[in-house]
Amino acid sequence: MSFVSLDFFAFLAAALLAYYLLPKKMQWIVLLLASGVFYYFSGLVNFIFLFLSILAFYLGAHGVYRLMEQKRTANEKAAKWLISVVIILNIGILALFKLSGSAGDWVASIANRLGVAPDSEGLLLPLGISFYTFQGTGYLLDVYRKKIVPEQNLAKFALFLSFFPQLLQGPISRFDKLSMQLTQQREFEYARLVRGAELMLYGFFKKLVIADNLAPFVSRVFADTGAHPGFFVMLAAVLGTFQLYCDFSGGIDIARGVAEMFGILLPENFRRPYFSRSIAEYWRRWHISLNEWWREYLFFPVTLSRPMNRLSRFLRKYVGNNFGKVISVYVGICVVRVANAFWHGIDFRHLASGLYFTVIMIFALAMKDPLAKLTVQLKIRTESFGWRLFQMLRTFLLLCINRILFMTDRLTSAVQAWKDMFSRFNPNIFFDGSLSDSLLTPYVIAVSGIGLLVVLIISILQEKGVSIRAQLNARPLALRWAVLLLCAVSILAFGNYTLGASQNFLYARF
Repeated sequence: MSFVSLDFFAFLAAALLAYYLLPKKMQWIVLLLASGVFYYFSGLVNFIFLFLSILAFYLGAHGVYRLMEQKRTANEKAAKWLISVVIILNIGILALFKLSGSAGDWVASIANRLGVAPDSEGLLLPLGISFYTFQGTGYLLDVYRKKIVPEQNLAKFALFLSFFPQLLQGPISRFDKLSMQLTQQREFEYARLVRGAELMLYGFFKKLVIADNLAPFVSRVFADTGAHPGFFVMLAAVLGTFQLYCDFSGGIDIARGVAEMFGILLPENFRRPYFSRSIAEYWRRWHISLNEWWREYLFFPVTLSRPMNRLSRFLRKYVGNNFGKVISVYVGICVVRVANAFWHGIDFRHLASGLYFTVIMIFALAMKDPLAKLTVQLKIRTESFGWRLFQMLRTFLLLCINRILFMTDRLTSAVQAWKDMFSRFNPNIFFDGSLSDSLLTPYVIAVSGIGLLVVLIISILQEKGVSIRAQLNARPLALRWAVLLLCAVSILAFGNYTLGASQNFLYARF
């Protein structure tokens, strides 16, 4: 059931009515039933996979908690083994599904019989499996670290892992931040409903008006970069980068808006990432919940591990003190960025993408002090608008280069596309109608361009600390509703609903 469907709106209306009209002690049960219904509509086999994950993490957490309570070395080792089994089982299943895209027709045939259909890239993924797998893994590790006590009620834990707004594409929530919200009893508040609807409208605007209007051109170019070289690829890389942001962040806005209607605040997942002045900053602003997950459960365990400490001591002694100090950070960056790339897909182009960001981030760290000295010598005012703009454009360009890796079908195609951008120079496409033939029509340029300008203005205000919704809700009722109606009419009038484009979110397949 897509967020962008009449079925979903009918489902949401029914869930909200039941949530606020039934006795308050049943509110969390309504959310659980709604989540079950939502996921069941994606397919019975998907529902079964989710249920098995819930059971594995629930039983695993309780087993680990009991072993750790006894405070014996043998039990701690047993707890580690149990954690390893549960995580390997769940991550292993996720990895097998990721590999299924290149596993052959026989895998697709079996999957189809089970009701798990391949997506547009041939991947056979149960809906939201990455998100609930990572959320469950974080919960299990937090229990092991004694940060939380495991949930006793299986149904309440099932709600934590399956809460329907975040199933499609996140955000990934922590148990200590979400579980209490899910079971809290609430009175109906009109203002809360409006705030959620405002956030949803903004998400639909970004998804339907911008992302889905840009999608046909971007897909057309990257489906055959040999026939669309030069400026076609450059434009597709830039517009594809905007498309990705508006599609993904739009979906998250919708999810957070839906949750807010029930009084539940999901974590922020984007913080104006294209305003980043470095790739490291970009990863702190982009898909925040996932990158915080990587930092908490992968980066720190790797950099603070005993093998890394031994390696660091060895290098400080025989190579150099400075290099010995930073080697663990370099290794941690590499592990996280490659893991993040493989989370998107297990193949050579995704590996290349992970290594691409690894090299950039390690180079930036290694050259931090020399570059700082150079800027002083050149008398560059590092906080001036011009310098900050240069850094943001440089970072955005690096992201566009990487986008080609993600959009082409294989690594060799990406390399050839990079070559063709410069060897097959074709500025004439801006004047001979070629862009319109490739679905980048004047209408698409106007609609998506105005849409991006709106998002840019809102982002600048947010970057300055202005709360757009707070400002809007402080205005007279007539003006507030005029703005909301204008947004809704714009979505209906200029959104792209053709060929089912609006039914799919780019990150739903992960």
